[in-house]
Amino acid sequence: MRSLILTQLPNTIALCHATCGADVQELGGALAVREAQEGLVDGSLKIIALIVHPRALLHLPSFEEASPRLLALGWDGAQMAQALHAPSLRDEAGALRSPLEQARSLVLLTARGCGLLAFDCAESSLDGASLRARCHEAKALGFDGKIATDGDQARIIEEAFA
Repeated sequence: MRSLILTQLPNTIALCHATCGADVQELGGALAVREAQEGLVDGSLKIIALIVHPRALLHLPSFEEASPRLLALGWDGAQMAQALHAPSLRDEAGALRSPLEQARSLVLLTARGCGLLAFDCAESSLDGASLRARCHEAKALGFDGKIATDGDQARIIEEAFA
């Protein structure tokens, strides 16, 4: 299980490659031990589960009530495209490829159905204006934010979702 600390959301851990609610439960248990060792309040560390593989889409309902620590669902379009053997995330016109659009929608709908925040995927090759446009699109769909690949992207995303 790989995770990383998100700098923009303190006390939040990203669970990369989450495949089902059991992954969230496992990380939640490890965080409970860590909180006890560090003298932190139980449940103070939260989890964002990142969906990166089609297998996880089959288990999205298992994230509901997986853990009170679960704050949000997000998805990684580039890794999902790779898992689907798609040549890229978007087609020549700039639209998400159909299966990836469906994955994005499923993650958003599941997050909302579970009362969680929803984060759209990172897109590393965008200039500032293109990223702003993609942020406005994601916000209009109901996402709470987008995953950033660097500090410059984080500033643009924060402004767009403010």
